[in-house]
Amino acid sequence: MSSQDGVTCYFADLEPIFVHPDDDQISRRAIMGMLHVVNQIPQKRLAEVFGVHRNTISSSAIQYRDGGFSSFYKKSLVEAVRF
Repeated sequence: MSSQDGVTCYFADLEPIFVHPDDDQISRRAIMGMLHVVNQIPQKRLAEVFGVHRNTISSSAIQYRDGGFSSFYKKSLVEAVRF
């Protein structure tokens, strides 16, 4: 993970795998869930790297398993459309 000029970039084997603005907490949670479920990175390690509680990793992983990457964005899109 690297942050520069307001953008966070995640790497796997020196290849960028995901990019989002630093303040995009939805994408941050989505990538936490994906890294735990797909890459099988332990919750404890992800919590240390991201500076969050292990429960945050756990809930992100559950959401990722249940609905995939897009499930993190469905709620935010509905909220953005509300007037």
